[in-house]
Amino acid sequence: MSVSCVGTCSNCGTKRFWLSDTLSLQLDDGELKCLPHPSESYHCQKYGLTLGQASDRGRPYRETFYVCRSCGRYGQTIQRQFAVDSTFFPCEVR
Repeated sequence: MSVSCVGTCSNCGTKRFWLSDTLSLQLDDGELKCLPHPSESYHCQKYGLTLGQASDRGRPYRETFYVCRSCGRYGQTIQRQFAVDSTFFPCEVR
């Protein structure tokens, strides 16, 4: 997901950033693998875990990247994210 967001650059003081935000899964070897939106659950299951199981093990991370549109300075944050497995309720169709 990429959106324009309002923030203040610590370098030039401009109030516009370009932001990229992704959910990633930490693998056994410590590598972070991007879980593309909107199929995060499906891609997580390719590595043998549901999002809830990965969350119980502390493996999902939110990676956020910032770029100032004025001066080009960049930054990033990587924070542990918690998720739960979706519950689907059956419905009756007539």
